[in-house]
Amino acid sequence: FGSGFVHPDVMPTMVTMPLWPHLKCFETFRYNGKVCNKFSPASATNRFGIYFEEKEAIYSNLIPQVVWRGSDYPFLKCRQLGGSKWDIKPMDIPGPNNPEGFVNGLTHLWGQLNPRWKAVTLSLQAELEAKKVVNSPELKPWVDFKFTVRERPGESQRWESFVNNGVNVVANGYIDASEFASFKYHADFGGGGGTTWSGTHTKLALPGVLFHHETPTYDYFHEDLIP
Repeated sequence: FGSGFVHPDVMPTMVTMPLWPHLKCFETFRYNGKVCNKFSPASATNRFGIYFEEKEAIYSNLIPQVVWRGSDYPFLKCRQLGGSKWDIKPMDIPGPNNPEGFVNGLTHLWGQLNPRWKAVTLSLQAELEAKKVVNSPELKPWVDFKFTVRERPGESQRWESFVNNGVNVVANGYIDASEFASFKYHADFGGGGGTTWSGTHTKLALPGVLFHHETPTYDYFHEDLIP
């Protein structure tokens, strides 16, 4: 009950089934004829629901950025992926301890970074490029990918080293669903199982475009996604 491999020859006996948090939703609909809270509109009494824009959003008025927030989580940790790095520390990065040095160092390690660290590196590059544009203090980077704090052991201390050197790998604050709905573009990036089911189905309800991350794994509902 979880993600399966796109190529069945990797594990021929594996059958992809609904994720365990969704099983209760199927049970609720089957026996009560109701949609569970997880797939119902979010509200004051249902903070774990999906945010649906109540009024029709004008796409051209949305903020023209690609935005993502997520945890600094290993990618397909169960498989050997050519030495892909996850637990990045400043000491792993070649170059001087300043924003430009860290970004150049991460770019140098590009082939070893997992998808989420590649995303954050793109965002750091975009921030530096935006700052170089003369007489445009309000110019926003084209992409805004940041980690959110999950307080795993050692996580805060590791990120603190980046932030103290002016490298903003962590989001300054929380973005709720209504704020996400104001952006024109979204992305999802696979985590431990190679996918991100919660990030995918919640963003599909937003008015912006979702760039879906295709990986060696998939979830039971992926074949029903329509581009």
